[in-house]
Amino acid sequence: MVVEAGGGLRLRFRHVDLPLTPRPDGTISADGGTVDFAELCWDLRPEVEDQRVVAWRFNPDCPAAPCRFVRQD
Repeated sequence: MVVEAGGGLRLRFRHVDLPLTPRPDGTISADGGTVDFAELCWDLRPEVEDQRVVAWRFNPDCPAAPCRFVRQD
């Protein structure tokens, strides 16, 4: 899931808890590492409706089956 924490966004997924960094192309990236995975870089793409991000899509395992994190207010 994507959460707001400490004034920024974080990705919390499986064993990972990483800060998210905005990129110029509108994506956000989870860059970092864990004990199990020394290097990790995942790009999340926004799904926008009425100029509002309603979900984030990313694919840690297979491009044919992306994960979709839906906004909950």
